[in-house]
Amino acid sequence: MFEDFFDPSSTANSLREIYDITNYSTSVFYGINLIWPTFDLNENFERYFLSWHTEQIDVAWLIKQSKRVYPKEVLVVSDEYVESSGIWPRNVKFLTWHTIDKQISKAVKHFGVNQNISKPKFKFSSLSFRYSQYKKFITSYMLSNIPHEDMILSWHKYVGKVEDLHDHPVGFSWLDNLDLNVLTQKHQLNFSDSFNIDANSPLQNSNWNTDPYINALVNLTNESFHYSNTLINSIPVCYPSPYITEKTYKPLLSGRPFVAVGQCNTLKKLRMLGFRTDFGWNDDYDTDCGDLTRISKIFSTIHEINSYTIGDLYDMSLSAVQHNIKHIESGNLGNVCRELNAIQIQTIQDFIG
Repeated sequence: MFEDFFDPSSTANSLREIYDITNYSTSVFYGINLIWPTFDLNENFERYFLSWHTEQIDVAWLIKQSKRVYPKEVLVVSDEYVESSGIWPRNVKFLTWHTIDKQISKAVKHFGVNQNISKPKFKFSSLSFRYSQYKKFITSYMLSNIPHEDMILSWHKYVGKVEDLHDHPVGFSWLDNLDLNVLTQKHQLNFSDSFNIDANSPLQNSNWNTDPYINALVNLTNESFHYSNTLINSIPVCYPSPYITEKTYKPLLSGRPFVAVGQCNTLKKLRMLGFRTDFGWNDDYDTDCGDLTRISKIFSTIHEINSYTIGDLYDMSLSAVQHNIKHIESGNLGNVCRELNAIQIQTIQDFIG
């Protein structure tokens, strides 16, 4: 078993590894890099430091627990941006702290980067293990609209939780016209996907040395949490975003272009961190935070990509993917993250000191 991206063995280790902090107060509660927590916050602490980096912020849990300890201060730190909204209790403050460089660095240590970016056999790759709304939409679209000999695809139809089985309201023609019946069975196209839930960890899942990244060109990232605009307690809000995981790291490490099938502003965030996403096709889907409308634009982008030959796509995207590999290998990604984090470090130190 590989180590995970961050060491959860102690508060001291986690604070040092993620935030480079060695001095901290024991009167503060620390919940570092939380993974869909089920516990209640202990009310006997003066303040609460909570962070999420490799999983999505659990919005419902955070609201409930912040109200429990109100009016004590809660500082929430994550890789994601959290917009101001009336859903948040007044004792909660958010701060963005970038760890993508640390996560990618560990993936490079174990799996390297692609030193020989070559033209592959297949045009697309799309992997879906756990059932989710966007994975359902994408898989159905690909199976019906892309020649099967042109893609690597897997669909395990694994249901992690029943909440993931929700459908969409009628009236969205691009979704109403999907043939969802094709999802009632498992699919393995041009690839034997042996992934199983027992071998599931962010670091292990970062191994790009597999056919979908070596032998296919354009990867559909299929992030598990794709939701953006929503209503919480009847209040319009955009979920903390963008949620970016090893599903997106793998095409970056393998030198492949990709379509960001996930939350809105994923490409915007990657560009802010110094990556290039100008692969040669329309990517305006990234700015649409309406989930049911963004997916229509993603379909249009896939349709556009499919109109090109593999050779054309390879040539169009080569400069950008070469830059991304160099950005990682040179340490420039780490420099960008450290510069952005330097603006925030004093806030954390003051809170936990």
